[in-house]
Amino acid sequence: MLKGPAGFGLIMNVTMNLILGLVLSVVVLTIMQGVPGNEEIPIFTPISYLVAVIQATIVGVFVGDLLPALQWGQKLAGSLHVKNKIGVHFITSFVLAFVMATSITFICMFLNNFQTGGIEMVVSAWFLIWLPALICAYPLVLITLPLIMKMASSISGFNPAVDHSPEMLGEFIPEA
Repeated sequence: MLKGPAGFGLIMNVTMNLILGLVLSVVVLTIMQGVPGNEEIPIFTPISYLVAVIQATIVGVFVGDLLPALQWGQKLAGSLHVKNKIGVHFITSFVLAFVMATSITFICMFLNNFQTGGIEMVVSAWFLIWLPALICAYPLVLITLPLIMKMASSISGFNPAVDHSPEMLGEFIPEA
């Protein structure tokens, strides 16, 4: 199950989204706790953190399966004629962080707020947390992506830099 290109992709997706879920949950709950009127409401609690991490991770894995953000980043770097690995890594990481932070935060805000506050509450809460979430997600992806790729490669036995599977990561694998 965890071998080959499919195993590599699964390990990458779940690991990256678990890490994003752990960090973005802190960002979102901290911001929401600090909203005027929320100071005394127990928003950031151990149980709410656990639920937020689970929710963000599940949403992230779902989005990661649907949207090939890593490949989009590689295509953008290619269309900008960026040749060096560091430049490609910065662009790819930004696109991945942008897509995932935007998707995770919006979908989670929708799931948590639509029923009680409607789309107005969803959008206003999302605007409040989106930029700080993106600012945290980009360096997180920038640092962890090469490490996660190495881990996924060693567990799955698949190395996209060597195996060149078209459905996987193209020709790019960042150096750790």
